[in-house]
Amino acid sequence: MDFSLDIVISAFVEIFAVETIRYMVVAALILGVISLFITAKSPRNLHADPPTREQKWREFRYSMLTCAIFALNGLYIFFGIEGGWVKIYDDPADYGALYWVISFVALVLAHDAWFYWTHRLLHMPWMFRRVHHLHHKSQQPTVWAAYAFAPFEAFINGTLVPIFVTLVPINGWAVFLFLAHMMLRNVMGHSGYELFPRYMPGNRLFGFFTNVYHHDLHHRDIERGNYGLYFVWWDRLMGTEHPDYTDLVNNQRQARQASATPSNQQSL
Repeated sequence: MDFSLDIVISAFVEIFAVETIRYMVVAALILGVISLFITAKSPRNLHADPPTREQKWREFRYSMLTCAIFALNGLYIFFGIEGGWVKIYDDPADYGALYWVISFVALVLAHDAWFYWTHRLLHMPWMFRRVHHLHHKSQQPTVWAAYAFAPFEAFINGTLVPIFVTLVPINGWAVFLFLAHMMLRNVMGHSGYELFPRYMPGNRLFGFFTNVYHHDLHHRDIERGNYGLYFVWWDRLMGTEHPDYTDLVNNQRQARQASATPSNQQSL
């Protein structure tokens, strides 16, 4: 296996480009949905005042730095596959369809738990002052806040996947689907617009998923919980769900019901 400087630099540049383009595409997709289907006066707009240009530029700069740090994780995986210590396999038939599904679900659940507990760690006063406060400068986040982390936080957030694929065999397409899901949920969660159906919170089937408001409320009121990523169960199990979350989200739902047209109800 060739670890020459030229090979390492070439692989890093390629992985960084893919990471950046993927982020741009997802951000553009979410912004497109917002511009086409949601007006500024809609109850789905969670922010009374638009974010400043300086905030969006800061978010974008740190997002690009995060893409570079995530590319280092990709570099580890790239050479790990070549060296045989990363357990990503090509043919789904190697382990079968059931294992494919189980390994994908396991990665999603592992990432959700990783995010919750490292997020709690980042909110400890000494970590918050030194690291996490940068992300919380965006009290009215935009899609560019999804990756707007200090370098050490970006490193923490990007560590789970390299650990998982080193320990657990998983198909490459399952990893790709996970990364697409992760980025889509993260960008949606920072968009400032409620993009999930209004019936989702409290629903028996979908009520365990976080909606956009769940994380947006965390940015507004950082001392009162909502540390989860994809699901609400860690917050509820550990007693860290924002105490007003249910009432506030019900008020939002009622406002959207009052203002929605039949076409809006079908599309969002």
